[in-house]
Amino acid sequence: MERTKILPRDLLLLFFPIIAAILGGLLFSGSFIDFTDNSGGRGISQAELYFALSFFIGALAFGYSCLPKNVLLGLQIFIPLLYGLLMLLRFKVELSLFLLFLLNLVCGFVLWLILRYTYFSKTLITIRTLIFSVASALVLGVYFKLLMSLLKQAKGANTFMDYFLNALVLFIFIGVGISLAILIITRKDIKEESKNLREDEEDDDF
Repeated sequence: MERTKILPRDLLLLFFPIIAAILGGLLFSGSFIDFTDNSGGRGISQAELYFALSFFIGALAFGYSCLPKNVLLGLQIFIPLLYGLLMLLRFKVELSLFLLFLLNLVCGFVLWLILRYTYFSKTLITIRTLIFSVASALVLGVYFKLLMSLLKQAKGANTFMDYFLNALVLFIFIGVGISLAILIITRKDIKEESKNLREDEEDDDF
């Protein structure tokens, strides 16, 4: 699905996952206040989490489809580093940026592999959203347990199942957004190819 030309509709790969995640998060949280609450400014709100992950997944989907491989690799490195810096500023604790970046980088790379071999694989079209959501939620659940260990948070506040279920909801909505974007882009591509084919046949007739 890699392109040599970026079309306006390709941006749906970036924006649809974000829109779907935010709308899904609002519905799942029950209220705007609960969705945006960040525990007194020292934690990460649901809204921030949903936006950050949907932006990351959307950026990778867009990058894989439209950008050179070195730019895609740059996104895979730069975004986890940026998120690490923002997390340090938010948590306001003494924590190694390198360890946080490494954790973000590994998690991001595994999420990329899941995205790459589900939504951009021709063999998993019918069940790709299910596999993507469950596998990504498992990865994020492990990520949060490791993150809480780095932050030395009290055990028992949230279980792995809590993290998994929250992440599962998030990735279901992200998956739906990607699916819709791919569907619209594919239909547009087919329509344009059919139009160009008809035009070429008419030119041959003359």
